[in-house]
Amino acid sequence: KEKSAAIVASLASAFGPLRCDAMEVSAGTRFHQCVYLRMVPTEQLANAHALAARAFGLEPGNGGGAPYMPHLSLVYGQLTDAQREDARRDGETALLGNDAANVADASFVAAEVTLWRTDIEDLTCESWSRVDRYPLKSACDAS
Repeated sequence: KEKSAAIVASLASAFGPLRCDAMEVSAGTRFHQCVYLRMVPTEQLANAHALAARAFGLEPGNGGGAPYMPHLSLVYGQLTDAQREDARRDGETALLGNDAANVADASFVAAEVTLWRTDIEDLTCESWSRVDRYPLKSACDAS
């Protein structure tokens, strides 16, 4: 826990607020990428991801050799195709109203990162707990 906290604190001081421009509400087949708000893959997000991955001794990317896909998870689960599509539509309606063209309204600037203690075997996420929040401190342009 302490080592991870030190790494995250160091990362948070290495880059500033991150602009996250929404692209669309999407659905995937992975448990932890069931329904998500997909973000525009900017160079700023890719660089922050690569720096964080390497700090934890991981290869940058989305696992299995897939390129990094910036996103905000909305639903974790093992759903049927129909359930996943219903959840995707529900997420789209909740975030964008009745007009998918409003996707820019779901964009935001991330001003902090959080460190969580997670057990990936706990599919309920009930055992997950937030360790701490870390403000992004660098003077990088977030526009």
